[in-house]
Amino acid sequence: MSKTNFLSVIAIAAIFISAFTCESAYAQTKRQKKQLEKMEGDAAFEARKAELEADQARRKQFKTKADELSKEGWKAEGTRTIEVALLDHYKKDPDGNKSHTPIVNNNKTINLGKRSALTQAQNYYAQRATNHVKGTVGEVLLNNGVPQTDIDKVLAKYGGIVDKKVGELLVESYTLVRERGNFVDVQTAFIIVEQDKASQMRIDAMKQSMLETKIVGMELEEILKAVGHTLPIE
Repeated sequence: MSKTNFLSVIAIAAIFISAFTCESAYAQTKRQKKQLEKMEGDAAFEARKAELEADQARRKQFKTKADELSKEGWKAEGTRTIEVALLDHYKKDPDGNKSHTPIVNNNKTINLGKRSALTQAQNYYAQRATNHVKGTVGEVLLNNGVPQTDIDKVLAKYGGIVDKKVGELLVESYTLVRERGNFVDVQTAFIIVEQDKASQMRIDAMKQSMLETKIVGMELEEILKAVGHTLPIE
């Protein structure tokens, strides 16, 4: 074999080796891709499985709770069962920190019980809102030379304004009733769905309370920032 022919054979062999290497690399990449897709599929499956198991456990929990309430004589107002009412409420407030459920006993009518429950929910929210900002507001105002008596006035006015305004934002989620002779017990779950509006309402309430107390002209950013933070109800 001449030197030219030998070099030609070497070149052809190199081409075949290169093609085989490329094909092997492609096949390997394809296999890896399938493996990754399978792993991703398994992860999605496991996540979905965990989600379904959590949902089943939650339904079991609410069924147990509904059975307990039913044994105590409670019934859901309207066409829903207690279990469905609890599940529907959970979907609106999965973390359980946007709602409050007052229980009012010995009402002459269901509507009177609901009104009393709403009043209790308003009072509860206003107290929570006041306690939530009491430390920050007190510190900032004291540092600006505001007497403690005026700080107490600001907080009292703030709580009163929030109490009145929050009723517009509290939405009835469900009501359970229990009849006892000529009276009826009522427990109503109220939820704040529009958290942004609730935040703005509290900011406006603080501005109004400080204006009415004639505390003006100071830097209020820190106060209003604390007031506007999301407020868990429970």
